[in-house]
Amino acid sequence: MKKLSHDQVWKITVCLLFISVMGISAEAAGRFQADLSAGSGMISGRTEYSVGGHITTPGGKYQTLFPISKLIFPVDTYLLTLNAGFTCNNRLMASMTWSTGLTDDPGQMKDYDWDVSSGQLSIFSESRLDMDSEMFSGKIQYPFFQADLDHYALFFHQGDQCRLMVGAEYLFRRFDFNAYDTFQTYPGQGIGPDFMSDHTLLYTVDYLIPLMEMGMAVKASGGSSAELCLGYSPYTKAKDEDRHLLRTMRSKADCTGTAILLSCDLRVVFFKQWYAALHLSHLEIETDGISRTITDNEWSHSIDAEIESKHSLATLRIGVGF
Repeated sequence: MKKLSHDQVWKITVCLLFISVMGISAEAAGRFQADLSAGSGMISGRTEYSVGGHITTPGGKYQTLFPISKLIFPVDTYLLTLNAGFTCNNRLMASMTWSTGLTDDPGQMKDYDWDVSSGQLSIFSESRLDMDSEMFSGKIQYPFFQADLDHYALFFHQGDQCRLMVGAEYLFRRFDFNAYDTFQTYPGQGIGPDFMSDHTLLYTVDYLIPLMEMGMAVKASGGSSAELCLGYSPYTKAKDEDRHLLRTMRSKADCTGTAILLSCDLRVVFFKQWYAALHLSHLEIETDGISRTITDNEWSHSIDAEIESKHSLATLRIGVGF
């Protein structure tokens, strides 16, 4: 378990102060409702970075196989999560969630390089990783249809409702990796392995994801609820920076593509205004674009790039309503 940095403590403090002020304002306004929750959870999955295809150099353009290089980073870590929710006139709903990683050892990075002429794997390495992660989401929903469920007396009670909702969500996710203790092999070349204990690679990737969403929720008269949402992003942006420390080489990729999000939220009120909330989600991202490489402070080449990610998130929070 790693210690929170001063920057993370500052962000937590600002979030708590903002949410508290909003909650007090909401309670005073009467027609608004607000809630605040905090908890922990975990994220599991991977992010991948591949290059190959079209290459542009100062001397011209040519095409090679895709990929000629691929990096795979695990993103497994435990999380600290803060959430604030707001409801206006019992219809328009908004929420904000901020999370940061609590552990910094997600697993091992895998690095694959293929020989351009033969297409055979020529270099394979595994490295230990340190990882910092940060995530933010902002969400707004509006129910365009709702129906009372009390006539299904066998399963529901008076005041229970079913809602169909449309909404929009913005996701930001950053993963920052530091690779070291690299064990490198050379398949089929008859060369012995190498071990490099120093730091060999720094890699940062940002995902910026605006989503359109459709959802269905069942809300009990006592405040408990269950919600299922499907989100789609036709314009997802992925930006990364790859620094090979042993070769004074720095690459930056700028990619666009799509993302799909499936999420489930359960809330159980257990004492007056206090509740427990479980969030489960799975996100898949596919983007492509161009990576530009600087070597010895000069542009050396540009190459086709793909940045992809699949990861699942689970958090459990305890909250209070205002």
